[in-house]
Amino acid sequence: MNRRLFCTGSASVAILTAAASISGCRGRPGDLQLLGNYGGRDFPLIIDTHVHTFNGSDLQVSKFISKVAVNEVDSSAVRFIARVFGPILEFIVWNLSPSATKESDLLDRYIAEQIAQIQFDQTRTRNQEDQYQIAKRELERATIEAIETTGDSVERLREPIESLSEEEQALSSLLNMPDTYEELFVRSPEEAGLSDHVQKLRAAQRFLVEMFQYRHVSTIRYFKTYSSDHFAVDLATPCLVDYDWWLDDGNPTASRIPSQIEVNEKIAALSHGRVHPFAPFDPFRQVLWDKHGIGGFSPIETVKDAIENRGYLGVKLYPPMGFGVFGNATISHGDRSVWDGKKLHPVSQDSQFAKNLDNALDQLYEYCERNGVAVMAHSNPSNLSDKDFAPLLDIEHWQTLYDKYAVSGSFGHFNGLGNGDDENRWKEFVNLLNDDSGANQRFADASYFRNVLHRQEDLITVLRQVLFKPDGNPSPVMEKLMFGSDWKMLLMEVDSSAYLASMIDILNRADQQLIEAGFDRNLVKDVLGHNAIEFLGLRRGKPARERLAAFYEKYQIEDPLWMRKVDEQDS
Repeated sequence: MNRRLFCTGSASVAILTAAASISGCRGRPGDLQLLGNYGGRDFPLIIDTHVHTFNGSDLQVSKFISKVAVNEVDSSAVRFIARVFGPILEFIVWNLSPSATKESDLLDRYIAEQIAQIQFDQTRTRNQEDQYQIAKRELERATIEAIETTGDSVERLREPIESLSEEEQALSSLLNMPDTYEELFVRSPEEAGLSDHVQKLRAAQRFLVEMFQYRHVSTIRYFKTYSSDHFAVDLATPCLVDYDWWLDDGNPTASRIPSQIEVNEKIAALSHGRVHPFAPFDPFRQVLWDKHGIGGFSPIETVKDAIENRGYLGVKLYPPMGFGVFGNATISHGDRSVWDGKKLHPVSQDSQFAKNLDNALDQLYEYCERNGVAVMAHSNPSNLSDKDFAPLLDIEHWQTLYDKYAVSGSFGHFNGLGNGDDENRWKEFVNLLNDDSGANQRFADASYFRNVLHRQEDLITVLRQVLFKPDGNPSPVMEKLMFGSDWKMLLMEVDSSAYLASMIDILNRADQQLIEAGFDRNLVKDVLGHNAIEFLGLRRGKPARERLAAFYEKYQIEDPLWMRKVDEQDS
């Protein structure tokens, strides 16, 4: 299909990047605050251990949609959009989303020019609106082209959305977007009165548009979403992902991983310590690098550099792509290798592939255990690149990891505990958290728990099972469960902006039940922040804390508020 790129330039970006040949400048943010000042001094400590601020140029958009996303969403109309627009969307997003290099140059200019806060805020507002208008026009253009090929009427889709079929509603949602970026994120009373299906499409709009944004704009959007007169996120850990070799035979994303690492370092500095990312690690890429000298870069060396020099707090693994967190060579899942016959690089068909994956993971875990680096891995059997990889998410792989290493690890999404998923699966993970041997190294995050938003009573019932042992005493899970949002993926949910407030409400109700049972606990304090202190290693004297102190010294950043709150809790 001929794509007529609507190329527009922002005057503000052009001015600030005219001298971007200073790429890689190591300036200091000075008084410039990406997130501005916030009045969180008397608020409870809140740490989000699972969040994303990537844009579409960081992802394998087409392959992720066609291989993964279409199997996950519960809306036929959203699946319809995914099938129709997947390849087109990647073309548009990769060409029109700010690349990591472009954004790095822009942030370098902000720092080098010592731009005033008010000028930064004005420039950022113009830039985010420019990106929204690009997204809006290009999505409308692509929609019109798709409609014209089917012979349908564009005018028909201008009619009230509730009068259309579900597929027409999906197209209409892309053809009739709000006028401005800020309007997109206002959930009006009119929208709340629409059908569940249409509200899901509106949520999908928000997610889709964020794929076109600057990462630092998305970071601001995230913090703005989860701030109120009573709470604000003190520290967030945006997680980067590496799907290249599992989804597209090593073809890189428009913004390559090393460039993503660099731009997120600058966002961390400009956030004055409220953002510290997790670096991605793909054992498949490490195998290719170690055995054949291909893959573009060494994942383990990239992780070390990010942790030691760039303000990163941990490492993100994504097992649903095609590997277990450990024990790939020792745990059998049938007569054949789960990788047999898959359309992956030929090295995956080698009889030693599973062992080589474990050797790559050995490198990671040895480093993380020795240096006090947190590791978080997606633990749900969801977002699989191939359905045959589901057994690689089984509990045995985690148990094998903890049998060998005392790494500080987190079960991302807690194996579906908050979504009404298979009870037998998440109970296995609860048992692993309750295991006293090395239990202080095991954690789980409450990210993308759909029932936080939609079925709170069901979640409270589940939490009652999880937080108490069969003998009625509190379980160690109280000290292991951490807050996570999974924003911006959470944008796909209706009313995602209520996630943190709803989580606080649920924890308060669970606290009341504990008090009635005779136990003096504070789940709000523990889950929202205290447990993450241990997971991330944020106390004085811990290696992670010392690395962050060196990062702040490098950029001449004052100790952030979260650090003072941590020290006050320990005093």
